[in-house]
Amino acid sequence: MFLLQKFLGAFLTLPGILVTIPLILFLRSLIKEKATWSFLLLALLSYFFSTGGGIYLLPRDVSSIEVTTTPQAIVVLGGGRVSSFLRTYQALLLWKEEQVPLILSGGKIEEGSKTSEAEMMKELLLTWEVNPEDICLEPLSRTTWENALYVTEILREKGWQTFYLVTSEVHLKRACFSFRHFYPEAHIIPVSSNPLYNFSAPSWIDFLPSGEAFSAWVEIIHEYAGYLFYRLVMVQIPLPEAFCAPTTDPN
Repeated sequence: MFLLQKFLGAFLTLPGILVTIPLILFLRSLIKEKATWSFLLLALLSYFFSTGGGIYLLPRDVSSIEVTTTPQAIVVLGGGRVSSFLRTYQALLLWKEEQVPLILSGGKIEEGSKTSEAEMMKELLLTWEVNPEDICLEPLSRTTWENALYVTEILREKGWQTFYLVTSEVHLKRACFSFRHFYPEAHIIPVSSNPLYNFSAPSWIDFLPSGEAFSAWVEIIHEYAGYLFYRLVMVQIPLPEAFCAPTTDPN
């Protein structure tokens, strides 16, 4: 009974219903001896992008870099209310270990909003009793590219070349690429604040449609599209003059 409930629940609610409906339409077309293969294709695509099985095949951008130099700062990127909270908490754990300055980067979430993501993250850290003198704000950026641009200006001004970069796991690839573009001589230590998907041991449940898997696929597609756009388009924009001068390591 449990298995039947799980199966029916997965295919009769969103996102599984997006698999069930085109599959029924395909079977109906077969009965009428006018097979509409586009319905079957739609059902298969909907199934793939609503289950977690395929996510295990994708490379994971989880930090495996050995820290050989002392980090000089912790950079935290905003990403909406929930993601910003998780990223800020991960930064807090790092700060407790390293006791190095935090750079909080993120502009206003919505037009007309009074508070930037950077300011929201600062308020959280202050409630967690982080020393306010250890917090530096970058409240203007609206995209990952701008995160990297504006934060690199701060890092160069401070003379910091080794830093943790804290963001969501799915966002690490695009974030690291952006920072390396503006600050190629930097030593970036990527830190994931939260995984994209529940990567416990794979089971049959991963092959049933679920909201978690569907949401993960939406994020994956968004990040891969953004990463390709940065590689193909944004890198063609000339660097600001200040970024062309070599930076020397103050140590």
